[in-house]
Amino acid sequence: MSRLSLAILLGLALTAAAYEGDGTAYSGDGEKDNTGFNACGFGSIGDHWEKYYAAVPEGMFKKSKCGKCANVCGADGCVLAKVVDACASCSYGDIDLSKRALKDATGFEWDRKSVTWEYTSCDGGDSSSSSSSSKKSKKSKKSSSNRKLAEEARRLSNLFD
Repeated sequence: MSRLSLAILLGLALTAAAYEGDGTAYSGDGEKDNTGFNACGFGSIGDHWEKYYAAVPEGMFKKSKCGKCANVCGADGCVLAKVVDACASCSYGDIDLSKRALKDATGFEWDRKSVTWEYTSCDGGDSSSSSSSSKKSKKSKKSSSNRKLAEEARRLSNLFD
């Protein structure tokens, strides 16, 4: 395989899976303001999003990301969480989630678990559980495919080391 082909594959892999890091627990249902920061300044964000919310690392935080969703995938699946805050203790690529969102993605409520995530639209996340489940399934397939592509690109790049 030529170096150009490898560079193209690696570029695709790096843009496909936006971030990789640790998912951590933030607070419980309806407790998005418990840290006292709430960088986005949201009041009520709807019943669904009061259970599924996220904070991104301060170094990655931009006000323009407030209200967007993160599709977060872990060992147990993928979940949509609304960005409501900045996380002071998170490293680049990490994401701090509500306990429920972390549990749905990783199987754990209070732990540090590997996740991949990317910004996405929140469409349908709070309209009905069937719409949310369908979107979750589609996002899960896409993220799984992205992870495989990234792993293959890493494997191929090791051939040239």
